[in-house]
Amino acid sequence: MAVIVNIPNAHDDNSQWNASGGYWDINVRTNDGYLFVGDIKAVYNNTSGYPKSVVLEQNGAKVWAYGELSDTDADTEITITGNTRSENDLEVINNIPNTTATGTKGSGYYDASIQVTANEGYKITAAQVEFTDSYGYPDTKDLTISPDGKTASWEYDDANTGKSFTLTGTTASEGTPELTVTNEIADTTEKHTYEGQTATFTVNGSYPRYRFKQPTVNYTGTDGQPKTIQMEVEVLESGSIATATVTDIDPTKPVTITGQYLYAIMIEPSLSNCYADPELPEHLFEGDTLSVVLKANPNTAFDDTDEMKIPVFSYQDEKGYYQNKPLTVSEDKQTATGQILLGDYRSMGVVAEAYPVTVVGQQYGAINVYLVTLDELAEFSGKRFFKETGTDPSTGAPIYENIDLGKYVNKIRRVYTNIGASSTDVIRCGNYNTGVSCHQPAQDKITLDFGTAVVPAHNEDNTDYESEIQIFLPFAGFVNLNNAYAGKTIALQYVINVVTGNGIALLSCNGVVFQVEETEPSSEIIYLSPSTQVITVGGDDWNEMLYYGLEPYIYCKWYESASNGRNNDRQTGILGDFRGFNVFDDVTPIHTVEMLAEEQEMIYTALSDGVYIE
Repeated sequence: MAVIVNIPNAHDDNSQWNASGGYWDINVRTNDGYLFVGDIKAVYNNTSGYPKSVVLEQNGAKVWAYGELSDTDADTEITITGNTRSENDLEVINNIPNTTATGTKGSGYYDASIQVTANEGYKITAAQVEFTDSYGYPDTKDLTISPDGKTASWEYDDANTGKSFTLTGTTASEGTPELTVTNEIADTTEKHTYEGQTATFTVNGSYPRYRFKQPTVNYTGTDGQPKTIQMEVEVLESGSIATATVTDIDPTKPVTITGQYLYAIMIEPSLSNCYADPELPEHLFEGDTLSVVLKANPNTAFDDTDEMKIPVFSYQDEKGYYQNKPLTVSEDKQTATGQILLGDYRSMGVVAEAYPVTVVGQQYGAINVYLVTLDELAEFSGKRFFKETGTDPSTGAPIYENIDLGKYVNKIRRVYTNIGASSTDVIRCGNYNTGVSCHQPAQDKITLDFGTAVVPAHNEDNTDYESEIQIFLPFAGFVNLNNAYAGKTIALQYVINVVTGNGIALLSCNGVVFQVEETEPSSEIIYLSPSTQVITVGGDDWNEMLYYGLEPYIYCKWYESASNGRNNDRQTGILGDFRGFNVFDDVTPIHTVEMLAEEQEMIYTALSDGVYIE
């Protein structure tokens, strides 16, 4: 790409990509009569796409900056930043607020002069310069301030003009009285501004584990009465800052800032299935009292019998030893309370866990059953592996090695129906609490009612009992149904065990179960373990019966009856040999020697009207 020099009075001096070495060779020089001031940096994005800023080396004359950038390629765009000054200018570091400053060399090598000008609305009240003399020793001199305070100047003939000159001092707002502020908070620094009738005070503490305690601004109001205002505290990544703004201050009276900046004992809660009411403070100080009221979540309770489960204060005392102090659990086991006076402790934790009152899975042995979402399962995977190699003999703190919590997981199954939740819970693997919040299932089995259906009876005669009837059951497939239920109303229910993921299908008629089929309305979730061996959590037996469908239905194959309910088979036989419903034609006359004509007619009439002969 290119090398862009973003420095006044400087230019690129044949910087180029070294293909054989795989790096950019950077060379930047000042224009004639100029020198580099401060660091010269190369700014770019490296080959991984991350921004980089590299300080280049400089030669002793400060006219050449150079370096090799190895995490680049030929297409990398590199911007060179920094500043220059004239060879006749001094290197001046101006720490006087609200001013500008310049410095020049005299005719001799050790001749130096500095001029400071106050910004508009300000005047210079004090000014000093720190420099290196001609013998190489540090020295300090006062600048001469003009009567109006608008400028300050200094000339000297025994200064090393090749070294830097540092200015320090103070300024005051013109026409505005300067506030007199005393900061009594140890280990902090104070700054303030005053414009019009508004004063702003800022106290800064730089210790990361320290916090402000009751920082207060004490001042005299415009009504002549003493007043106080509490400062607002902001905790930074490193340290804290306290600020306050006053709009009615008498600037002629002194201001005192009081309070403390102390080592803070951080309150570190570890709460599962419970919460603090009121909330726990972020920190307290030595001599403070920590009062705790913990409440269990609905359908959970604290344990007051097992020493390992009782809520406790857990802290590291003055000697560095770990201590526990139990909280008091109420009779209904819904509340845990306690107080502790804080000493010079290094830490203070509140450790408590409430346990579900009714736990699904207890009747199956020592197992835990959890109702988890995919997000909760993903969160568990992030905490699944940790290291514990032993216990520190002096502190009792655990030492970790590689442990796979997946060894405690028997099954992870997706059940294809809604499962009600009861209490909140956290996923536990053995004695380890992962801290991943989830829910307990409301019960160990659920019943799904698919309603009723009438088994088809297409012909509504005896031929329906020769039909072939099947019913499709989700996750079971087609099963045969006794054709004796043709034309009857049957009901279907599924009973599913949420612990195993297995279930049964119940077919009933008039409230009586007549057929039971086993089914598995769930599937395994494969959860691989990146250990030395390929291990799956739970198993890898997928149930593809899901793809058959989730809606049950009846499948029936029937035979069409003959017209008018009669078959059309023709055969010849003796009348007394036939059974059922038959139609006869070409009947041989029925008679005997002794039969009267009236008797014969009666037989013919009965046959014509239809009779069953058994």
